[in-house]
Amino acid sequence: MDKIIIGLLASSHPESTKIILLERLREHISKLDETDFFKDVVFTCIQNMHSRNDYSQLYMSVVCDLLCSIESHLSDNSTIHLSQQITSSFTPLALNSFPEALSTFIKKILKRHSMIFIQLSLENPGCLSTLYSGLQIVLDYNLLNDNKQLYFLIQHALVKSSLHKSTSYDLCDDMYLTFVSNIFQVLVTLSSQFPSGNFPSYSFDIELVESIARSVITFVTEPKLSSYQSNTCILTERLTSLVQDVLVSSSYDCHYISVASMLSELQEFCSDDSLLSETICRFIDQLGQRHITNIETCFTVLRRLTLWLTWSELATYRSSLDLWLIGFQCEMFKKFPPTGSQSLTNYWSDFMCWQFKFVLELMGRLSLPHDSTVYALAFFILSGDDKHDQYADDIVSHLAPVLSKLLSMYVDDPLNEECKDILLKMYTISRLLDPLVISTGNDLSRTCIQKKHLVTLLGKFHSQFNDENSPEIWSTRTKIYKLEFLTKFGPQAGIRIRKIWERWNLTSTIRLVSIHPTTVKVSICLGFDFSKCCI
Repeated sequence: MDKIIIGLLASSHPESTKIILLERLREHISKLDETDFFKDVVFTCIQNMHSRNDYSQLYMSVVCDLLCSIESHLSDNSTIHLSQQITSSFTPLALNSFPEALSTFIKKILKRHSMIFIQLSLENPGCLSTLYSGLQIVLDYNLLNDNKQLYFLIQHALVKSSLHKSTSYDLCDDMYLTFVSNIFQVLVTLSSQFPSGNFPSYSFDIELVESIARSVITFVTEPKLSSYQSNTCILTERLTSLVQDVLVSSSYDCHYISVASMLSELQEFCSDDSLLSETICRFIDQLGQRHITNIETCFTVLRRLTLWLTWSELATYRSSLDLWLIGFQCEMFKKFPPTGSQSLTNYWSDFMCWQFKFVLELMGRLSLPHDSTVYALAFFILSGDDKHDQYADDIVSHLAPVLSKLLSMYVDDPLNEECKDILLKMYTISRLLDPLVISTGNDLSRTCIQKKHLVTLLGKFHSQFNDENSPEIWSTRTKIYKLEFLTKFGPQAGIRIRKIWERWNLTSTIRLVSIHPTTVKVSICLGFDFSKCCI
């Protein structure tokens, strides 16, 4: 029958006749229990259809239906044989030029081949070579497109292999490095399923991202290389390079999810503050030296790092991603000083206005913001010099609803310690902002009026707290957000700021007063009539 199929395809019969005969052959083949003796026929058909471009879509569809009938009853060995014939004859680029029906069929063969290898690795988790081969096929031929079944199979295999106790793996060192790169590429491809601005909305999507990221870190931090002396250092360097390439590439605008999840997992791996500080500083130094050559690239990276904060609100556990963001931003303050020129001043002022608006909008969408979001908000509002005058309107219009919402949450659940902690931090931000916006003299300019509205807003919020700290203490504390201190902190800025906040021991000096529902007015500021804003 194999000769009949080949002869029919090569014959000069009209397509209509061939279609009728091919459909009858398909009906016969579909009744067979196994079709291994047709495996070479399938490859011959592929070659025949690739060599000509004058077939009708109907004819192509009928031939592919016949091939699918054969494929459905092939053994695993025959599938592997057929797949190897295809990959040795056609490059991934060549497959892109195939007719859609034929390309879909070929990808089906390749996908099955990859899944056989991945399934074998599940049965023998110490055998990374089969998992390596399966991933290589998946990535080379772009088989992942929104294929949740394949993602979950890969995740399962990665988890099982990463947890397998072994003194070594069956991969040479260079292949192991490629293997780590391939897992990261799977994560990047998964992240591309979420368009820029749209975040994973299902828990299984989030957990899938986390799990794959965790596997990458496990393979990096617990390597089984045979010849390298500094296993973890070499692998971490490779991973860092991959993350940085994604972060600065114009092709990966939506892949901050993969970067954020990866560094969240890396942060979890750091066993103490000194290791975390060393890891963050090394990452920031390398990123700045290797990739940041102009202000445009600087702000592209900062924008993506700012978007990381969304991951802290989505993930099943919440990492302090503000440490990476603030550290990098302060390092960039040194490279592109906000006071270096008027154009740089304007660049930074406009960009940081976007940053705090983004964070406040993020907080408005959440039931309760994470610490990293609040620390980032403090940094965006307080750092630098004198930008509070220009953006007083924006601060009031975006800040008032957030403060109102948090107070309302506290009224509804006064025993909620997380809510109280966030309110305490927001109070701290407002007190640090207070001395920066107090107007002096009788200036009736618009700037003075804008700042007056902000002072009024802060005063109403402050009335909800008992505070043992004097205004002079708060004024002194604002110094940590001055540019001279931030640039001195450099890549350690995020870590240093958190430690300084801890030394302030806020819970022992500040307390929320008892709030009753009737005393709280929740309002949203509209337009620019901020005198009507209340909390």
